[in-house]
Formats: sequence, C-alpha cells, structure tokens
Amino acid sequence: MKKTVALLFAILLAVTAVPFFSASAEEKGAPADFGGIPALYVHAVSDSADTQAWQAWQSAHDEDFVVEKPNEKCFFLPSSASEAVIDVYNGFDEAVTLNGVTVAAHTTQAVAYEPNTVYLVTVSGESYTLKIMRSNAEAAIYINNPDADGNGTDLMTYLNEDKSLSAKATGAIVTPDGSIDNTAIKKIKGRGNTSWDKPKKGYNITYDKKVSIAGMEKNKKYSILPNYQDDSLSRNRILYDLSDAVGLPYASDSRYVDFYVNGFYWGSYLMCEKVEPGSLVPEVDDKGCFNDDGTVKEDFPFIVEIVATCRGRILRCSRQNKKTSYGSAIGGDFL
Repeated sequence: MKKTVALLFAILLAVTAVPFFSASAEEKGAPADFGGIPALYVHAVSDSADTQAWQAWQSAHDEDFVVEKPNEKCFFLPSSASEAVIDVYNGFDEAVTLNGVTVAAHTTQAVAYEPNTVYLVTVSGESYTLKIMRSNAEAAIYINNPDADGNGTDLMTYLNEDKSLSAKATGAIVTPDGSIDNTAIKKIKGRGNTSWDKPKKGYNITYDKKVSIAGMEKNKKYSILPNYQDDSLSRNRILYDLSDAVGLPYASDSRYVDFYVNGFYWGSYLMCEKVEPGSLVPEVDDKGCFNDDGTVKEDFPFIVEIVATCRGRILRCSRQNKKTSYGSAIGGDFL
C-alpha cells in the first residue's frame, strides 16, 4: 500500500512539475542557429520565447567594416525594448557578469540597465566595454539565414555579391508595443541601380503572406531602403508623405525601421510598400492605356521608372514593364 501511495505521489509530482519547467523554458528564449558566434546577445522584447529577434553586441566600424576598437561593444536596442530591463543571452562557454547579474554560459537572463550607459564586461580573459543604446524607430525588422547558399555563407555576404542573387529566410517584425510577427521571408534580394554600389545597400523583401508593418496596409512585398546618399535621413519619407497628402496615386506608405540580419545591426532604414501592378495597383494592366478601338486613352493610370544614365535621365513607360523605382531611404544610424 505504501509503495502504491509513493508511486502515485511520484507520478503526481512529475505531472505537476512539467508545466513549471515548460513555463520556465518559454519565458526566455535564445537565438536561433545564427547565434553560434561567441558574443552577448540582446532580445527585442523582454520575457519572450522568440528565437529570431536577437542582436549580438558589435563594434563601430568604417564603410569597409574595419573595426578599430574591437573591445568597445554596443547593443542597439529597438523601440520595443524596455527602458529598464533587457534579456541577455550569453553565447560564450563561460559565465559573464553584466551590471551585477551573472549570466551562465548559453543561458538567458534579465539584466537591469540604463540607456546610453557603459558597462564593463570581462570574459575569457578579455575586458570589454558595452554601451547600451535604444532607438525610437517605428518598427524593427529581423531577417535570419546563416546558410544562404547551402555552403555556410552568411545571408548578407551572399546577397551583396550580386544584386541578382536571392534567398529565403526566417525573421521577425517587431513593433514598439512588443508584438512579434514571425512570418517567414519567401525571398530577399538586392535592389537599386547606382545605389547598389554604395556600402549600405537596399533590398526587396517578399514575405510568405501579407503582413502589416507598424500600421501599414497588409502587403507581401516591401522595399527596405538604406538612405545612404541622404544625410538628412528624411528626404524619401517627406516626399512619400507629401505625395499621399496631396492625393497623388500610388504614393508608397513607409516606416522608419531598425534593420538586423543574423544578429548584426545594419542601421536605420525606410521600409516602403513595393508599388507595382498586381499588388497595390491592381487597376493597372497591359491594356489599361488603350481604348476599345486601340487608340491611347487621354487619361489612364500608369507607373514609370526613372533610370539615371551618363546622358541624363531616361523616362521609361512601358506597357510590359510598369513599375516604380525609388531611390535610397531614411532613418537615423547609431554608427
């Protein structure tokens, strides 16, 4: 009888213990497979089990990615991050202490912090300074694929080799209220003409399904613009909003976003609706500019692409290739 009671009690303990262990595991996640590099990582939202919205600490670099002070690290937090507590994942093989909190190897811990404060971190015999900064952008875009070509090539290294290359990815769309959308990326590839040759590049992103980014109309296709050639970081956003305000058709809606790929912060970008026939402008088709008798209508909807050349600008208005090409974008870089 005692053995039976003891057995039942043991089973009861095992059953009731499961939810507690599960809850503990679900409270704080860890980076997905892109988080294998020894580093400290920070999540966009506290107490989240999400594996995608993580950023590794990194050092300031020049346009050629040369780092002069590798022991000076930064976290660039999105606007969704708490102003008081962050979840930090320790990717090192030994414990790390940050602001009085010890984070065991390969675990996640909540750490109190103050924005723009510098903390001292010692790990593997090296001393680092870690400055934690927080953005006020309208959303954060995380895209992850550490094996873009099947041979272990990092996504951005792969994409930046040639504008024609594309890849699938996982990711997260994070808004300031802490909501996370993990819709996968069906395709990401480079965009731009002369802007593609700049160190900070733009990309076209197609999600698996329609998503809304910081209140924009749901859409599958977006362009994320780097704004490299605009020191004001506001030109495109102002013109897009002005076009919409005066009633110009097909004006692209846009949002300032922080852009992260495989845990690396790439800066502030402008996330824009990709305006093209069949998506946001379904009324434009191959026959939209013709009357029934084949003559050209006096008033018809169309989209054009302006291409810069050595002789000036060429205006393309093709029935077979109606699309809009935008320049570089908007935001506010930390670096």
